[in-house]
Amino acid sequence: MPPFTNKLAGKKVVLIGGSSGSTPYYSVNNSSRIGFGVAEALVSLEAHVIIISSSKDKVDNALDRLRKSAPANSPIEGIAQSAADSSSIVQILKGLGPFDHLVYTATQFSSLKSGDIDSLKEAFDVKFWGAVNAATGDIRLRSI
Repeated sequence: MPPFTNKLAGKKVVLIGGSSGSTPYYSVNNSSRIGFGVAEALVSLEAHVIIISSSKDKVDNALDRLRKSAPANSPIEGIAQSAADSSSIVQILKGLGPFDHLVYTATQFSSLKSGDIDSLKEAFDVKFWGAVNAATGDIRLRSI
């Protein structure tokens, strides 16, 4: 194994948008599916993974899939909250206490497909402003 693989072991990583798909790469048709691939990679590297996603069903499904392939007693958690509600996301992040890394993969891909300008603006708000608000929301990152 490469020498960097132990760098995330035991680290608390919050992943916003990590419940969908299993395609750990970007493509036009799968841009919203990178989140679960990231979650799988983090679990395989023994990180403490906390997924935040908009749908409780998706979160529960993702947790079930991750736990099936994870080492026993792997710390994997999930929270249902839409990334579109940035103030709630910030409150959740504050409530999680210090963590080591924040990964933001959330998007509203269906909005992108529609081509409707209001839907596109909403998708931009979630992808861009959601990430900005999450990263600047007075969260407590552990020193790296």
